[in-house]
Amino acid sequence: EDKLWLYCHSLSYYIGINNPEKTIEISDIILTSTDNSPLYAKFRISAYLYKAQALLNIDFPQSIDCLRKSAELSVMENSFESAIVAYINLGLFLAQRGQHKQALHYYSLAKQLINKEIKNDASLIIQKYNCLTNLAGLYHRIGDPEKEKEYDRNTALQTLKMIVALGYKIEKQ
Repeated sequence: EDKLWLYCHSLSYYIGINNPEKTIEISDIILTSTDNSPLYAKFRISAYLYKAQALLNIDFPQSIDCLRKSAELSVMENSFESAIVAYINLGLFLAQRGQHKQALHYYSLAKQLINKEIKNDASLIIQKYNCLTNLAGLYHRIGDPEKEKEYDRNTALQTLKMIVALGYKIEKQ
């Protein structure tokens, strides 16, 4: 267990100094662990996320595969916030590559999870805000003006909710 903590800290270090080869190497060590405990599952979720980021400019399809595996494992382990992060990253990576319809699918999955899990949790409200903003942009790119207007309205509402969740008050003057 201590060894895995060390590996995870190493992952964040190597991502920070932009060393994809070492990040991939350490991720693979964690991913080949045979322990199936919940703690090890959390380590594997992190390893998939780090590996996906390291592979992004080296092997895009493998990067997307790592994010999918991270999302699937997160859902299986009821780690919904991790799944939401993975789905949003999948949408973002695919949208940046011009694969808007696929990106839309993953943003929609993130939105479904957020709607299921949201309970005035500021971090989830921020995630929902980011997700809705990205969805609105994708609808604009694929040319669905009605959906874009709907998501613009939802984004405005989520912005207000996010402001309140962060502790600010909105008062009429």
